[in-house]
Amino acid sequence: MANPIIQRELITTLRQPRAALIQIAFVAALAALVLAVWPDTATVNLGGRQAQQLLSVFVYGLLVGLMLMGPAFPAMAIVRERQRGTLTLLLISPLTPMSILIGKITGALGFILLLLLLSLPGAAACYAMGGISLQQLAVAYGVLALAAAQYAMLALWVSSRVKSTDGALRITYGLILLLSVIVLGPRLMTQGKDLAGITAVVLVPQQYIHAAADWLAALSPIPAVMQIVGHESVGARGLESQIDPVARYGIMAGITIVLCAIGTLLRLQPKVTDRPRDKGMVTDEQTASVRTYRRFMYLFFFDPKKRTGSIANYENPVMMKEFRTRTFGRAHWMARIIGICLIVSLILMLLATVGTMWVDIGYMGGVLVIFQMGLIILIAPAMSAALISGELESGGWTLLQMTPISARTIVVGKLLSVAWTLLLLLLATLPGYGVLLVIDEGRQGQVMDVLISLSLTAGFCLLVGAACSSVFRRTTAATSAAYMIVVGLCIVTLLPWLGEGSLFGRQVVEAILTINPLAAGLAAMHMPGMTEYQLLPANWIFLGVGSVLAALVLWLRTWELTKPQ
Repeated sequence: MANPIIQRELITTLRQPRAALIQIAFVAALAALVLAVWPDTATVNLGGRQAQQLLSVFVYGLLVGLMLMGPAFPAMAIVRERQRGTLTLLLISPLTPMSILIGKITGALGFILLLLLLSLPGAAACYAMGGISLQQLAVAYGVLALAAAQYAMLALWVSSRVKSTDGALRITYGLILLLSVIVLGPRLMTQGKDLAGITAVVLVPQQYIHAAADWLAALSPIPAVMQIVGHESVGARGLESQIDPVARYGIMAGITIVLCAIGTLLRLQPKVTDRPRDKGMVTDEQTASVRTYRRFMYLFFFDPKKRTGSIANYENPVMMKEFRTRTFGRAHWMARIIGICLIVSLILMLLATVGTMWVDIGYMGGVLVIFQMGLIILIAPAMSAALISGELESGGWTLLQMTPISARTIVVGKLLSVAWTLLLLLLATLPGYGVLLVIDEGRQGQVMDVLISLSLTAGFCLLVGAACSSVFRRTTAATSAAYMIVVGLCIVTLLPWLGEGSLFGRQVVEAILTINPLAAGLAAMHMPGMTEYQLLPANWIFLGVGSVLAALVLWLRTWELTKPQ
């Protein structure tokens, strides 16, 4: 008998207007990408260089598109059942957990594979230029399909563990960033380097460290894609390896899929919904010895069980409400996040100190820039995209309109609640720049330029997410739109950089990179590969104008929403 969940999930997904918009946008973006890099003359290189460059840009663009659009539907597959109250009914139905899992993942993968099928005309255009074999295209699509399955299963596992759709999207995109980019860091730092100093400390042979870094990087499809398009050494210093990255990625992706499937099956048991809720406790109601102990352990004001005091008259009530109700807004969560950022910053400082023996100091500074930009790209849109849409979705906006609080106070309070969080996170990751200045005092101007770029990028991402939150009435749509804008601006605009010299001229690449805040930060730090581009202050002007436009959209939409209904 056919699995009813497959029919329901796939048909429901394809009937949504958002699915049609995603398909149209996906095909339009790929078509524009192919047309942009298509030769403008009637002659092509007989060696197939132009075709290879076109294929590389096409495959990279397809991979980025799958990362952005693919996880959106599986990330909401189970959590939406929980919100609607139908998850318990589904779990006690005659369907087994395996049938539910197969139905959910097949319904989600069906849409993703449809996107891959829609990209075949673009692949045919690459093949028509010559210099590309059908085997190369088949391997490329095999890796892309495997990456789609890996991210879809990861998103489904996240969906089985969270309680809100916007939280599922935030965590899913964060894990995708971890498994696609961050895992490349250790390999980037250790490949082809003499690790005698590190091995003397950790007492582990060099070959084991290199092997661990190689297998960790195999969690990402990027090395496999680079191997397919012949970019093992282009734009990715130290990513060369004698072991086939495609086969290694197949192994690691398969392990990831199996582990996520097992984790999801464990969450699809009826007994999971029968667990009693913890009643909790309040520190103020405990004995004097318990209160004293918890005040000492939590430094007086980080105790999550302590009763919160009243909001002062000089405090913005909306900002305090956001801090106290948001998961990562409360003091103990902020302390944990800041502590994690400090630890990562200390690790980066150690790498910056030791790494100067291997690579240029500008290269280490680029790693710090990528880390901070990654935090901004991951956190800012996720937090700001729910500021207005979350209230509209829950009905809280109507209650806010009934209060004496003005619309200006509401918007400013919500923006400040995210701005303070971003500021604390950025401050927690600054010590790495202090070490760089100790090593090379002549980089003070570069560090200042980077800090300005980081501040403007944080403000831009915050306002773009808030603008999307005011335009869309559902948090999931606002979060997806904010991520597509920010990630597309920081990642997609890097694709022409890969084709510089054969597909794009120097001036065209520099003009496109001008709107990329990540490229501007790397150029300001003089990271190898970005030193020849002059992206400042043009990028600052672009971010400033974009922030003003986003703020204008936020103001207009808020003004419309505050009108009497």
